[in-house]
Formats: sequence, structure tokens, C-alpha cells
Amino acid sequence: MLEYFLSELGCDGTVGSNNEMILVGGYQAKHFLRLTKKYVEEYVKCNTCKGFNTYMEKEASTRLTYLKCKVCTASRTV
Repeated sequence: MLEYFLSELGCDGTVGSNNEMILVGGYQAKHFLRLTKKYVEEYVKCNTCKGFNTYMEKEASTRLTYLKCKVCTASRTV
């Protein structure tokens, strides 16, 4: 998730000693809310059943990463 935020905001950042995300720059709460919702839609939520019981799996043969749903067994590339 850190890499996603850094890429979307175009800033520098790290993970702190208490596993908190530290970003360099002045951002408002609305920026983080928008990015968090976008991240969930792209990398967590199943497009088929709209559930959140998903996981990501990288296939070695194709080098593609798939988001797979544990409920309806749907999958898609991410």
C-alpha cells in the first residue's frame, strides 16, 4: 500500500518503527480517503460479488498478479 500511495502522490515516504506510513509533503485527509477508496476498489474488492474476502496471487509462468475471491472464486489481473 505504501508503494501505491507514493506512486499516486508522487512523494517520498517510509514505514516507521510502529508500522505507520510516513509521507513527505503536506496532504489533507481528503487525499488519503480518495486514495484509500481507490486502492480498495483496485486491489481488495471483488468485481463480481463485491466482497472483500480476497487475496492476491502471482503466477510464475505468466508473471501476472491475480486478485482471487474466496467467496465466488472469481479472479482478475491487477
